[in-house]
Amino acid sequence: MRTSQLILPACFLFLSSLLFAQDYGPVIQDFGPTWEVDNPDYPTSSDLPYRVVFDVAKGPESPADQNPSLITLARFLNMHAKAGVPVEELKVIAVLHGGAAKHALDDQAYQERYGVVNPHTDLFRQLKEAGVKVYLCGQSMHARKLPQDSINPNIGLALSAMTVLIKAQAEGYSVISM
Repeated sequence: MRTSQLILPACFLFLSSLLFAQDYGPVIQDFGPTWEVDNPDYPTSSDLPYRVVFDVAKGPESPADQNPSLITLARFLNMHAKAGVPVEELKVIAVLHGGAAKHALDDQAYQERYGVVNPHTDLFRQLKEAGVKVYLCGQSMHARKLPQDSINPNIGLALSAMTVLIKAQAEGYSVISM
């Protein structure tokens, strides 16, 4: 293939990335990229609280990969803040269980168990700073033999994921299952 045949596709990709650029923040700076949606037919209300509990039960096979569900949680915060929803109206809880429970380990325990740095450590810090409450299911913690003293300090412990989901719904939160 000649160089001239490569230049046109490369230019197209570069220009389209500028036109449809993803952006991070304003709530979570390094995770949860969003894209601008001009004039949506279904408007975003900026005058009501968004109470949501993310039910995160699955994780990627490779412990080195980021969990797409946790990135979606960050995207939820970023896109709604950009759409004009006041950050104080974004009431978010997340509960980790099942295959996602391993993400709750601190860096040292994650490194010892999986041989890689936990790709979620900084995300959990930024989520806590944004007021998101992240909990680990205590039943999953024990079933997966995760030492309680090795849980990331930005994550709380709950009796169970079911307990978090039931209580959050009783408090007016909507469930987003991931």
